[in-house]
Amino acid sequence: MLAHAIDLPAFMLQSRFVTTHRGFAIVDSIPDPSTLEAMRVEAWAAYDDADRQECDTDDGEEVRGGMPGRRLYSAGAGPKQDAFYHDPRLALLLGDLCGMMVRPSGSRGSYSYYVVPGDYLALHRDVDTCDVTLITCLHDTSDPQSASGALMLYPDRLLDPLSEIRARPDDGAVVVKLLAGQSVILLGGVVPHCVLPVGDGQARVISALCFGAAPA
Repeated sequence: MLAHAIDLPAFMLQSRFVTTHRGFAIVDSIPDPSTLEAMRVEAWAAYDDADRQECDTDDGEEVRGGMPGRRLYSAGAGPKQDAFYHDPRLALLLGDLCGMMVRPSGSRGSYSYYVVPGDYLALHRDVDTCDVTLITCLHDTSDPQSASGALMLYPDRLLDPLSEIRARPDDGAVVVKLLAGQSVILLGGVVPHCVLPVGDGQARVISALCFGAAPA
């Protein structure tokens, strides 16, 4: 299938981040330890006001965005995550790693809480304003060797419609289980991905930040 058939940005598909890193990279130092701890405290403080999202029916989107099935809690960011998100050094660092120009795509990010057994986020590519995603694991009580709550990525199926991936979900699947304190830099606009269901007694909290991208 040709790239334009499902209308994905050619500069992203052809970027060095895709050719050398398959569109994702796990990092240990973004954010730095003090910022990480501040965001962890902020996320738990926001939990009481988090909104529950539940929808087990996908809307049939084949390319990007849409309304994938989900069960999780979500809360808006606070000043600690805001400051990290809009630090110009972060955009420059991500742009250098990805080989493209990167900028925050909104005024703030969010915190997501997978705390009820079975909480998940179904297969999708991120919305048009979220070309590059920085996901940071702030808290996880599960066994690091368990796939529960992990990201499932499809870096070798960038041009497949989502329905084809749903029909053959094991083909090309890559499980990424972030430990607390780790982050993944993901070309979420082109790499199909989902969050696997969390298990009994598991609590997983993440910070999610979206960035727009343009050719360098």
